[in-house]
Amino acid sequence: MSGNLLIKTGPSGRSDRPITVLVGKNVFGSAAKRNLLKRRIRSILIPHVRGANLKFVVIAKPSSANASFNEIREEILSQIARTKK
Repeated sequence: MSGNLLIKTGPSGRSDRPITVLVGKNVFGSAAKRNLLKRRIRSILIPHVRGANLKFVVIAKPSSANASFNEIREEILSQIARTKK
């Protein structure tokens, strides 16, 4: 894939949030655009987190600013498939 995101997974603790998304100002200067990207990433991950007992940390790279929703979805799903192996 194009490498727009860095996704790390690990076991989820009792008090851990299952999804953490980090989008820096170097990706988007506008807070509204950063929050939109965070919401899109969470909407893709939520179905895969339920019952998985995993924690996902997603870090958006500056190249993700130009990526479409489908590109981001494909990248996340391919990385999730690799972690399940």
